[in-house]
Amino acid sequence: MSLLRLTTRFTPPTNFFLSKSSFRNTLATRRAFSSTALLFGVSGMKYSAIEKPGNLDPLLYNCSPFINQGLSLNLCRKITTALSPLNAPQDPKVVQNLTSKSKKYVPSKEVTKNITIYSENAKSYEIDSKTLKLKNVPKDRPLTIIMAWLLAKPKQLKNYIDIYINLGFDVITIATSPWQLLWPTKGTQMIARDAVQFLENNPSYTQLLVHGFSVGAYQFSELMVIMSQNMERYKPVLDRFQCQIWDSAADITEIPIGVPKAIFPKNMRLQTALRNYTLYHMKTFHNQATIHYMRGSQMFHSTLVKAPALFFVSENDLVGPTKSNIEVVKNWEPAGVKVTFKSWEKSGHVAHLIHHREEYITMLYKHLEENMLQQLSIKARAKL
Repeated sequence: MSLLRLTTRFTPPTNFFLSKSSFRNTLATRRAFSSTALLFGVSGMKYSAIEKPGNLDPLLYNCSPFINQGLSLNLCRKITTALSPLNAPQDPKVVQNLTSKSKKYVPSKEVTKNITIYSENAKSYEIDSKTLKLKNVPKDRPLTIIMAWLLAKPKQLKNYIDIYINLGFDVITIATSPWQLLWPTKGTQMIARDAVQFLENNPSYTQLLVHGFSVGAYQFSELMVIMSQNMERYKPVLDRFQCQIWDSAADITEIPIGVPKAIFPKNMRLQTALRNYTLYHMKTFHNQATIHYMRGSQMFHSTLVKAPALFFVSENDLVGPTKSNIEVVKNWEPAGVKVTFKSWEKSGHVAHLIHHREEYITMLYKHLEENMLQQLSIKARAKL
């Protein structure tokens, strides 16, 4: 991977001060800033674009682009922490909390760092770490694939998981971190390979449903890119999809808007700083990132999954706008995909279930009843 290497001379803004508690070695700090590239989230990795000076805080090492915008060190740390790899600690203050109404406990098991399975029988499932094949799965049980939005927490997804668990489905959630989104070849594409492997090696899930949110649409497109490379092999997987639901689906053009809003939902100053970096990132790392976003967008618009689709959008959503979702529908309908489209005048990004719960669930159940009725159990049909 050939990445751009930049060197800049750090000029502190007028409102920036060095505190003894933050810096024990001013000289080392100055050297760090003078050699910091406009890049973060990759320090300490094998494919880092630059060499990190020894014994320096990796978060501090990546702050330069934001300090140059006049942000304090504490704010810079929040940005670099939020954009660190998935296993790095996240700042709870920058993550939006949504309370779940259901208190029912649903057993779960981690398949990979990004994939978790939820099922009433999850405790009895055995997972082969190499093939991701599950053992002791009931035959012909339907599976819902939830493509989560950025930084979605399990308790935020629980409202959706409970819907499908109560209908007799198993559920897997596929999570994507900001860092994995920014570096597709080491992030979203690795997640996609694991997800495709899981679906291929667990044919006992004969009926599949995908319920995607926001950037989850792009993550799902990476699954389709992999399957498109060997259609003969993956056609049986594609044929198992019976339904698809897209909630606030976001396209490539919304990445600079959506990433900052997901990480800093209530801080406009940090949103602006991160938006500027994201635009820079997409322009500078075209071959390492943007070209993959473009290919994913093209794949999502052409789609390999021809199952009936239900879209939830709102007119005031800047991240998953109605206009871009309508463009998807214009491509899908001529290709033979049956589409149901619901747009509210006012709602929230990935929050339609919260603002319009009754209508959301009614339309969702109707979609399932019309397109998966024959596959659902007697118990599930009775609940519908």
